[in-house]
Amino acid sequence: MAKVDLKLDIAYVEDVTRFKVVKGTVLGLILRREESDYQGPVDYAATGDPILDIASSPETDEVVAITAKEAGLSRFFFIQKAESGFSSIKELRIEVVPAIVDPAVNLGLTAEVIDKNL
Repeated sequence: MAKVDLKLDIAYVEDVTRFKVVKGTVLGLILRREESDYQGPVDYAATGDPILDIASSPETDEVVAITAKEAGLSRFFFIQKAESGFSSIKELRIEVVPAIVDPAVNLGLTAEVIDKNL
């Protein structure tokens, strides 16, 4: 089955299906197909919302450049073109958030640095 990798300036994550990114982030999606997958032409689509700004890579249709423009949840699809029509290769759920907050911050927890010399 096809896999999609996520490329960020600070990370490369393999085989994603759902992830969150901070608004303003620029990311790349790379489609990796197995030999057993249909190898015909590929296209992509999103749910038509204003959350993502999408541009294909000039090198290949299997690489997509995305800017996370607005907060919200978007569904993104890699689609294959076949003689019988179109079918989805991979569906991703991309959530754009204002910030990624450490869960401990939301709990109001605090801590002090412990002096090891005591």
